[in-house]
Amino acid sequence: GRRGAGAAAAAAAAAAAGLVARLAPLAAGQAVDGANFFLRNPSERCRMQPGSAHGYCGLPYELSNFQGKHECANERLVGRPRTEAEMADMVRRATKVKGLGVGHSWFKESFCPAEGPSGEQGIGIVTTEMLDVRVPLPIADLAHDYYNPLDEGLAYAPEFPPSYPIWVDEDARTVTVAAGVTQRTVLDYLSTYKGPRDLNRGRGWILPAQSWFIDQTIGGAVATNTHGSSLRYGSLSNSVLAYRLLAANGTYVDVTQESHPHLMRALRTNVGRLGIISQLTMKIIPQRSLRRTTEELEWDDYVSRLKAIQEDYKRAVAQGRPVAAARALQPLEDTQVQWHSPLGTVWWAQYEQIGEVGGYVRPKAGEANLELLERVHDQVPFAGTPPSALMATITSSTYWANWFQNIIRPNFRTGVYPDRRAHVSLTDQQNRYHVMNPYDQYELAVPVSSMGDCLEKVGEATYGSARLYTGSRTPFLTRFVKEEDGYLSYTHGEPRMFVNMEEFVTYSTGRRNPAFQEIIRLFKELPECRGRLHFGKAGWPEHGECWDGAQEYPETWCDFGCAAFELDPTAKFSSEWDAWVFRAQAESGATVDLLTPAGWDACCSSAGFQHGQCTCKSRGREGCS
Repeated sequence: GRRGAGAAAAAAAAAAAGLVARLAPLAAGQAVDGANFFLRNPSERCRMQPGSAHGYCGLPYELSNFQGKHECANERLVGRPRTEAEMADMVRRATKVKGLGVGHSWFKESFCPAEGPSGEQGIGIVTTEMLDVRVPLPIADLAHDYYNPLDEGLAYAPEFPPSYPIWVDEDARTVTVAAGVTQRTVLDYLSTYKGPRDLNRGRGWILPAQSWFIDQTIGGAVATNTHGSSLRYGSLSNSVLAYRLLAANGTYVDVTQESHPHLMRALRTNVGRLGIISQLTMKIIPQRSLRRTTEELEWDDYVSRLKAIQEDYKRAVAQGRPVAAARALQPLEDTQVQWHSPLGTVWWAQYEQIGEVGGYVRPKAGEANLELLERVHDQVPFAGTPPSALMATITSSTYWANWFQNIIRPNFRTGVYPDRRAHVSLTDQQNRYHVMNPYDQYELAVPVSSMGDCLEKVGEATYGSARLYTGSRTPFLTRFVKEEDGYLSYTHGEPRMFVNMEEFVTYSTGRRNPAFQEIIRLFKELPECRGRLHFGKAGWPEHGECWDGAQEYPETWCDFGCAAFELDPTAKFSSEWDAWVFRAQAESGATVDLLTPAGWDACCSSAGFQHGQCTCKSRGREGCS
């Protein structure tokens, strides 16, 4: 069963291809078997780009994620400000508040605003309703000469309204964008951008790194340290040059490396704890033409390849040769991997720059609803994506591995594409498939110094007598990101391998998926893995019950605590998560709380935590080592 070869696999692949064809009308918003899974106006329910939007998002009307799951308490309120002044007024008056985008999160306790100390209801403030973000946008048919390998039906035209909150500076190679704009919109805008000086000769621009899921807001993506696969450019957060932050006192603060180096490091992975990002400025690079080459490997060959890279890297680090260490990781630059665990195979996609690109989309008039919204509202209860009868009925992991392979095969097809289309990401049509199968997404970041050893151990359990692969439905996406200096960056300390996994069984059957959860536990707890959980994804609290920031980030956790008190002295932006605890031992020997004036005075300054005179301490949770 491990190799997925032979007649059984071929039959499963054929059945999966047939199912894709039968469900194609569903992705287009048409009725299937008498049930219309889209609401009439998905763009009014869901603030993703037209063409990507579907009808089961919770926000901006209910505090839940983009499939209507992980709901906050019904008593919490939703803020839908239309201007920066309105948003500042909400924050100034609120006791507890949380900034939100389109809800691309599976971590309810971090996502949901907390309740105030006297029972005041927290407010979840969405950044997608600002009037300049909600203006009508021109939609474009893809011209026949614009090579579009994934056959996406919609893309934004290059001619945006002048008021739209994306501003490109080709000389500085930067883009400034409102936090409520989605990453897909930013990428499409840049890829067809031709400025007055046309410094890239009509070929457009691109963010240095882009993620697999690109329909979250750019503010939310940066707040959770979202990444693609780049050992050169790093995460999206690593490309940010300036933040405009709404602080707890209702004022806006412009933060750059030059003006606030300590706060800059804290903001790179802030999880909404420091305030609400309203605008950010990011690096851009000229769009190129890339050759994507996808290779299929057997599992053992994949592990052997990574172990060889791992050992070359460790040897160079031990010898104190940073250039050699970087060279050892070069085979992983831009590499994106799909592990089809029930089939025992891996797709390994790499990229090579080959030359220029060209082609534009052809604009036509579009429409958008500018319904006037009041500022703060009760939630509108919503059921979210319904269970999948098909997922509950067909329990073969091999069947589903073949089904999802057929869905994403075009994303990995070898060929030459513009940068925007070359790096694998979810297409607009694929995003609409979220109406069919509710799921939770997990991600763990494993040090590259042990990545091969980790996969070897996980593989032994996955393909051993426990047959853990039976808990898998979709391929596990694997990417590689360079070391970064953000206080809570997942790659703080060294580069890491990110393994992204999705669990589909529980929502559609009502039963726990023990095989899948054991894979997550192995990536988290094995000494060869030591995986860091993602702050915006699932796994909390089950796999993070004893999570301790001072243990996970021993060199920087208390630096973040100092920034939290400086920007938010009343913990207004704290969520329901109880791990925002920052304790230290002062020079006097006393244990202090950094979120108090006395604790901050004893151990913090505007430059961060005073490591020479204080020691960061674990939170000391009962029952945890």
